[in-house]
Amino acid sequence: FKNGQSMDYRSAHFYMRDVSSTLKAVALGDYNISLGQGLTMYNGFSPGKSAFVMDFKRTGRKIRRHTSNEEIRYLRGAAATVILSDNVEFTGFISSRNRDGNGVTIDTDTIFEIVSSLQTSGLHRTQNEIDDKGSVHNFIYGGNINYNGKRGQVGFNFYNSTFDKPVQRNQQLYNQFLWNGDQLGNYSIDYSYRIKALSFFGESAYSSNGGWAHTHSLLMGLSEFVSAGLSYRNFDRKYTTLYPGSFAETQSTTNESGLYFALDIHPTYNWSITGYADLFQS
Repeated sequence: FKNGQSMDYRSAHFYMRDVSSTLKAVALGDYNISLGQGLTMYNGFSPGKSAFVMDFKRTGRKIRRHTSNEEIRYLRGAAATVILSDNVEFTGFISSRNRDGNGVTIDTDTIFEIVSSLQTSGLHRTQNEIDDKGSVHNFIYGGNINYNGKRGQVGFNFYNSTFDKPVQRNQQLYNQFLWNGDQLGNYSIDYSYRIKALSFFGESAYSSNGGWAHTHSLLMGLSEFVSAGLSYRNFDRKYTTLYPGSFAETQSTTNESGLYFALDIHPTYNWSITGYADLFQS
């Protein structure tokens, strides 16, 4: 509670999976969407670099219930995954909710309001933070169509996001290439393919402000005791997505390129030797 007002954050959901032979999952209320390798939208758990050096592939169900107290990285509305054939499934989602934004009133010939930044902390401690709470409405619709084969899969992902107030960031050097406006579209193709001890996976994405992002990776079983991983990423400085989750130095998925190499050696059952090197620039 704050200043005698109602609760700061409320969440509820209805979620079912494996409902029937054609309905794989359905969610109402608050839910998470995870697509591809996280270049367009990934609300699920997306670990970065850690001691688990081989865990850089994004996996899991596309629709999950939202059970966290995280106030930013989730959608509110409805989503469903439908099985169209033995190899093809479609996921569709729609979301409508308010987000925290730093509103600014512009007084020129007419008075109108813009949003100079979208807040991501979820904190409402000061009067300014309280004023920013739920100040901009965000409507999202999108989907994924996925083909699953014997050795891999390929998917097309898209979503469109609109705001009731235009986003106009401060004219700082670090903001000059980022998206501004009241509508943003994101589109991508992701894939995975396995042949013997080699596993290829990746994604290429485009944002409607003219930015591109790519990530392509390889997992290799070199022997019974040795595994290796290689991942390349290149995120254009103009590429923008509102819900990023790709494996990278940061999770902003913009203005970064890098090459990641990991090695996992098990000389005995009880011992393992792991390490990684990541060469990146931003």
